[in-house]
Amino acid sequence: MKIANSLLFWLVSASLAISAEQYALDAAHSQLSFQVRHFASSVTGKFSDFSGTVIFNRAQPERSSVEATIQVQSVDTGIKDRDHHLLSAEFFDVQKFPAITFKSTTVDRTGERTADVHGNLIMHGTTRPVLLHVELLPESNGASDSLYWKVTASLKRKSFGLGWNALIEASQAVGDDISIRMNIVTPAR
Repeated sequence: MKIANSLLFWLVSASLAISAEQYALDAAHSQLSFQVRHFASSVTGKFSDFSGTVIFNRAQPERSSVEATIQVQSVDTGIKDRDHHLLSAEFFDVQKFPAITFKSTTVDRTGERTADVHGNLIMHGTTRPVLLHVELLPESNGASDSLYWKVTASLKRKSFGLGWNALIEASQAVGDDISIRMNIVTPAR
């Protein structure tokens, strides 16, 4: 009986491992953008240099995981002076903190094609738990080995130490809430 139980455990473990597929984030075909209130308007920006890996388990999505790295130097708000300011020691301090990293801790399935991915985000030398709302988009055709994801999140910039001028912060000219939106393509490895 002990041998049968061991064999059953091994078969179940092997089948779960087989059903997990590894995908790489395709930065060339993906978008990672953010938006923050600035005075009465808002500023939208993006990062163009990022990479990562998704381990996707179709049979048990809660066993999936993701790791990603964003190169801070790739920030682009469409205004070079603002980008230089964001990269300075007053904000991201890219010389000291060149990357933003995320590593999932748990995945909670919330629907047929949706999940909440919990994980740790390290930005500006500070680690905070964050929640990503993820949707696996329907495949446009059956010929592609890629998966398409829509990801949204919300962060508080001050919780990562991203504040600079006490007068500006007191006036709330720059919002604390950062909206994140990602359209991610992950081709199979």
